[in-house]
Amino acid sequence: MKTNQTYKLILLAFFLSGSTLAFSQTTYRTGFDTDDENKGWVEFRKGKMGNAQWKLGINGYSEPNCMVHSAPTGDADKDSLVNWFVSPKFDFSNGGTIDTLRYNYYAFMGTFFPEQVVQVYALNGSNDPAKATSKVLLADFAKFFSDDITKWNDTSGFAIPKLSGDSYIAFKFVATDGWSSIAFDDLQVTTNANSTVEETATNNRVNVFPNPTNGNVLVVSETKLNSIQVINGLGQIVKTVIDTSTVDLSELSSGIYRLVIKDESDIALVKQVVLK
Repeated sequence: MKTNQTYKLILLAFFLSGSTLAFSQTTYRTGFDTDDENKGWVEFRKGKMGNAQWKLGINGYSEPNCMVHSAPTGDADKDSLVNWFVSPKFDFSNGGTIDTLRYNYYAFMGTFFPEQVVQVYALNGSNDPAKATSKVLLADFAKFFSDDITKWNDTSGFAIPKLSGDSYIAFKFVATDGWSSIAFDDLQVTTNANSTVEETATNNRVNVFPNPTNGNVLVVSETKLNSIQVINGLGQIVKTVIDTSTVDLSELSSGIYRLVIKDESDIALVKQVVLK
């Protein structure tokens, strides 16, 4: 049996530029095993209706259950289902992270249907995706399917930007047909709350160019940069540079990446860059 979802408060203190940064971290966990773990989660069905929807599945990464969605196999119509599974409310006013998320994206015989979408978002303003004031894409699993139905993967370190007001984690599945399924298990989310330090390195004070890029990007900031992390579509850190404003992305595959940029006061912001 997995551990039930828990909330824990950890008080931390850091000294930055002669001042103290004090904040609390709240950690949420669920393995989708019990009614208590699933409390507050809700499904929103925005496309065609049918039997395919988010539901509890067996043989999770850690027993007994997981949250799974299968494609509408054999549907005669060509309309797409668009089903969201949305978490309880979070406070991301000072950002946060998805520390752990296990996933199993299975495609029969490794056949991928390009119209399928498997994504993770942070919603802001409402848990109803149609009413949310913003949707922040955290991960896109489109290219990470497998023909092994027993294969579980771990993706971690999703950087969640600061979002004012009520926020939510949301799984999105879009499909018309196909023999595939996506399963999620062992989600852990950490929120940073009650920060006493104002953010000084805001997005409008940092620029990244060229964007899109064929390789090198230059990060221009009004303050000295400490580090830059490059995060791929699965939330994985694929590169880190220290004490430099230039990042070479040429060895990476084409796609969309996020740069987590920290200044000399260790204040972080996120910029998106497209690698051609």
